Amino acid sequence: MRIGNVTQVKSQNIVFSRITKQPYLGSMTPKLAISSKLSSLSLANPIRRPAFLSSQKSQPLEPLEKIANEAYISGSKSKFSCMNQIITNRHEVIIRINSNWGNGSRISCSKIDIIGSQKKPLTINKITMFPIQDTIIDFDCLVSGSLIKDKDDPVWSMKWPPEAPLKNIDLIFDIMTSDSLETIRIWPISFNIDENIKNASIIVDKMLIFSGNLANDFGITIPLNDMMNKKKPIDYKPFPIDHFGILPFRAITSLTIHIMESYKSSERFGLQQIILFDGEGDFFDVREKAIVSAEYCGSNGKTILDIFYGPNEKRSNESKKMWQADLTKSSRIMIRFQHPILISAVSIITLRPVPGPIDVGVKKVRIVAGKNTVYTGKLAHDFPHFDDSRECTNVIFLYDNESVRENVLRIAYPEKTMYFNPENELYTSITEESIVVNKI
Repeated sequence: MRIGNVTQVKSQNIVFSRITKQPYLGSMTPKLAISSKLSSLSLANPIRRPAFLSSQKSQPLEPLEKIANEAYISGSKSKFSCMNQIITNRHEVIIRINSNWGNGSRISCSKIDIIGSQKKPLTINKITMFPIQDTIIDFDCLVSGSLIKDKDDPVWSMKWPPEAPLKNIDLIFDIMTSDSLETIRIWPISFNIDENIKNASIIVDKMLIFSGNLANDFGITIPLNDMMNKKKPIDYKPFPIDHFGILPFRAITSLTIHIMESYKSSERFGLQQIILFDGEGDFFDVREKAIVSAEYCGSNGKTILDIFYGPNEKRSNESKKMWQADLTKSSRIMIRFQHPILISAVSIITLRPVPGPIDVGVKKVRIVAGKNTVYTGKLAHDFPHFDDSRECTNVIFLYDNESVRENVLRIAYPEKTMYFNPENELYTSITEESIVVNKI
């Protein structure tokens, strides 16, 4: 599959993968959120020159309704992209559900109302949910009908608990209104009360408003307008927004690196280090915030976590952390996150080249973010300066942002200055003139 270019700058291999309007071959349409009304997605398409991408001016993006699968609530008079109405504020209310009252298979809720200053429920433009579910869930039940429903009334319900290692789910309410958000009312169901929401957190426009237990026998009203001395949640990062609207980057719950080929061995492969970067371009420590497994890789004396050490850890430990495993048709490294997260880039350091048939450094990989293949291509390690692991470093960007890119490159290539060469339209090092472009 060809969905990106590797730009090798001395030792730096930089790949950009961005969503455009045109589809690419060989991948299913990814879902951003579950809804009762599905809309189409734009798919990833190759960015042929990273320098071109970084130098071009930002273009207006499609409205969110054309990017994400979303639930527009029945009876809503306005949609997200409506241009003929004056709407002063957009609000995002997140209900993070952490537990129910003991049911081992389902979680349910009767109704959720967000109340404005006129003491009336505000119109909910859409509801989305993280993580993604395989089945369509009817969100209309949450904002319609009676407060406490009986068995004959439709209720919002879904499988519980979420798949490991996830510990909670987020219900995300999008509201566009000139009114203020005063309170939120959450009503339980009157039957099977052990399915009702127990522990939850409420986040309004990035601010934590409430965290605690809800009653399982009657509704609760929580004020939303007291924003003083509240904390921004650490783990949740909403959709990134620029001057043109919401950017089409997906929070994911899993990242898979498929090992397709090693350089000179058909039976073994080896890696030096893997580094993940979060939505801000900072080091993301999977050892503390994810579950990592090496699947179909045979037995190995070292744990796969050995290669996820941080960029600031001593490089003298590199020889101790080299990792080799059996190469099979299904060899892969699976990373499952505790919460949905934006991953901006992946840095893969393959083993340094050695003469002869024992060169087992990984040559080709396929990276899947969630259910979407974002990169398939070659990892370089054929440089003459074997004493520097930067010669074997490959950086794959999952989306392009100037400040994020600079931060990632600074971490991935320490003590090496990068600059943009307008003649070659590529990134390179001040100390190196040779530039090689590997096309996938």
